[in-house]
Amino acid sequence: WLLYGFLALLFAYTHNYALFSIAAQGLFVLGYLLVRADWNIGAVLREPRFWRLLLAASLVIVGWLPWLPSFLAQKAQVQAAYWTSDVGPWDVPRVCYQMFIKPEASLPSPKQFELLAMDLCVLGLLALWRKAKPAEWYLLCASIAPFVLSILISIFDTKTFALRYFLFAHLFLLAGLAVLWARIPFRIERGLVGALILANTLCIYISFWKEMDVAHKPGYRGAVEFIQQHRQADEPVIVDSPLIYFSILYYGR
Repeated sequence: WLLYGFLALLFAYTHNYALFSIAAQGLFVLGYLLVRADWNIGAVLREPRFWRLLLAASLVIVGWLPWLPSFLAQKAQVQAAYWTSDVGPWDVPRVCYQMFIKPEASLPSPKQFELLAMDLCVLGLLALWRKAKPAEWYLLCASIAPFVLSILISIFDTKTFALRYFLFAHLFLLAGLAVLWARIPFRIERGLVGALILANTLCIYISFWKEMDVAHKPGYRGAVEFIQQHRQADEPVIVDSPLIYFSILYYGR
């Protein structure tokens, strides 16, 4: 539990959105202990694992406190002026579509495809829930909680709903897909479905690579090459956004 607390603390320092995944882990453990104790809170309080959970949580909270002022400053900046927008009725379907079909697209995706992607995600989660054991319940918590928390916080406080922030939740959605695939009882059918999944993801990758068109859209690399050709020997390069700073630094050597 101490090792888990230490790793969770490192995770919290990796990205602010990791807090949602850590919250999902805590929610799962509390739910697991309550179910094991037949929803008897007194029995949970007598459970050694509950106090070990509190020990790990205390390690995360105390270790994360030095970052709190920076976190609050970032939060105020996002509330004042930032590129994220309010959560709309199509944002969840669009994110589901982008996570599993087209992560980047030059044109808006068709609404019916976005709805289909969301429906398939919901059906997959329901199928995972149908025969859920503790491991599946953990996958469900780690997949769903970051979305729910992000939507609630975006509605009532700070706008934080964006595709790339769900990278951690996406890993657990993929793990859930693997569990559903492994549940197929017949070897031939399981092999065919596995081949279909691999072929589909390969097609998505090829489509994404073509959409990027790196040869004709060099991005930051091309921008740095242009700058290097036109700047003086000791002329500084000023970057106005932290999002592109490290890319410019990398290509600029």
